[in-house]
Amino acid sequence: MTSMCALILAHSLGQNRSPRPKPGSRGDYRKRLSATGDTLEFRVNVPAINTEEYERTVVYRYRVSGDHVQRIQPTATNGSGFVDEWLNTSWQEAAAQSAQVNAAALHKVYEDFNAHASGNSFTEWIHGPVYACPRKTYQVEIKPDGKNAGLSAMFFRIRETGHGYEMVNVTNTPSPECGGPNLFPPPKQ
Repeated sequence: MTSMCALILAHSLGQNRSPRPKPGSRGDYRKRLSATGDTLEFRVNVPAINTEEYERTVVYRYRVSGDHVQRIQPTATNGSGFVDEWLNTSWQEAAAQSAQVNAAALHKVYEDFNAHASGNSFTEWIHGPVYACPRKTYQVEIKPDGKNAGLSAMFFRIRETGHGYEMVNVTNTPSPECGGPNLFPPPKQ
C-alpha cells in the first residue's frame, strides 16, 4: 500500500497543470493526506484561475482496487473550484466528471480553453457569480479580466452529485433559469 500511495501522490501532483507556488508564498501550506479502506485522499492548495482568489483547494481522491487506481469525487471543495479543476485536469479525468450527453461539446470547450491557456499569452480570469438553477444545478461564471480582447465570459452549468459535481454544459450567455443571491460571493477585502 505504501508504494501505491506514492504512485497516487506522484500522479496527483503531475495532473494539475497550474503553476506551482514558490517557497515562502501563500501556497506554502500544510498538505492533508488521509486513507480509509480502499480510498486515499490528498488535499493541496494550488493557484486558482481566479486572479482575485490566489489559490484553491484541490482534492485528489482515489479508489484503489488491486492494481487499478481511479480518481473519484470530490475534486474540489466548491462549485467554482470544480470548474477550475475541470479545466486544469487531464481530459480523461474531466470527461469522467462530465455529462455524457454533452461530451463532444464539453470536450471542445475544454480543448479551446486549454489551447489558449497553453499559448504564449497570459489570460487573467475572474470568477463571476455562482447562481442556483433548477434540477440541483448551478451556474458558475468565469470571465477574462478585460485586458484580453476577443475572449468572452463562459457560463458553466454544473450539477451537484452528492459526492461532488458533474459538468453539464457551457455557454457564452447566462441562463435565465438561474438567479437569486450569489452563492459564492468574492472574499471581503
